[in-house]
Amino acid sequence: MRLFTSLESGLEDGRVGGPRPSVDEDRLFFHEGFLELRSRRVRPLADLRIGRHELNLGSGRLISSRDLPNVQENFDGVRLLVSPLPWQVNVLVLKYSENNQGIFDDYPNHAFSVWGLYATRHDLPDYAPRLDLYYLGIDHKVATFQAGSGREQRESVGVRLADVRGHWDSDSEAVFQFGTFAHRPIRAWTVTSNSGYTIRSQKVQEINYRVGLDAGIASGNHNPTQGGFGTFNALFPKGAYFGEANFIGPYNIQDIRPSLRVTMPRRRIVIWPNVEMLWRQSRQDGVYSIPAALVQAGNAADALYIGFQADLNVEWKQNRHFT
Repeated sequence: MRLFTSLESGLEDGRVGGPRPSVDEDRLFFHEGFLELRSRRVRPLADLRIGRHELNLGSGRLISSRDLPNVQENFDGVRLLVSPLPWQVNVLVLKYSENNQGIFDDYPNHAFSVWGLYATRHDLPDYAPRLDLYYLGIDHKVATFQAGSGREQRESVGVRLADVRGHWDSDSEAVFQFGTFAHRPIRAWTVTSNSGYTIRSQKVQEINYRVGLDAGIASGNHNPTQGGFGTFNALFPKGAYFGEANFIGPYNIQDIRPSLRVTMPRRRIVIWPNVEMLWRQSRQDGVYSIPAALVQAGNAADALYIGFQADLNVEWKQNRHFT
């Protein structure tokens, strides 16, 4: 039996308009706090965690702690982890946790429920393929998209395959969503693929290069008022989804991102420039940020092309304690 807690404080100063709700400021709160019961003498190994949890599942495209914004995401409820080798299975029954700006005033949001099953197969050694299979459901009583507001009862089934073969690496994922939004049937989907080729130096002090290409598409809504509702919902995605600028989220989107990663192992330095080009998937749907906040309504504009953004990331890992 174990009791685990962690505290977080996120403060904002100087932003025009003040802190954004649930993103920029939460003065002091329990980021995690759960009771864990573990079976040590039986197989498969099982952990039951009851309380508040940080979740990072798979690539973080649908379930993530959202590292980039000032305040991270968390969930309240029950999480069961079962590990029948070579699988690890997460069973989730949770409420989304509110992020309020005061001190210890974050409570379970009873209008936003999450449940699901996330299974990962990862054979040893580390370079073996990794397979994720999952089912996730949400019940959001007050959801808002360009098409309007209403109750969103959405279910997602997905598969992810990540692999490294020689110089090549890849990480691909596909998700289909169904359910109802404001009494309209949901038919939404996404497909993403991240791949790269690494040129490795024969000497430790030399430089390694990885040339990468990321591409993805997430469906938008094609009929504003009736019929099937097509806007893909990324649920709780990682913060830096389309680069560190974090302007746009994976809703009604098409993107291509070429990148170059330069690694200097001896100096423990990584330099990673990239450029992201973004288009809408549907002219009848808008542009969204994270999490699913409408930035610009799109039904009055014909252009699919949104624009581009560029990143330059430099990381220096001095030792295992300081980066």
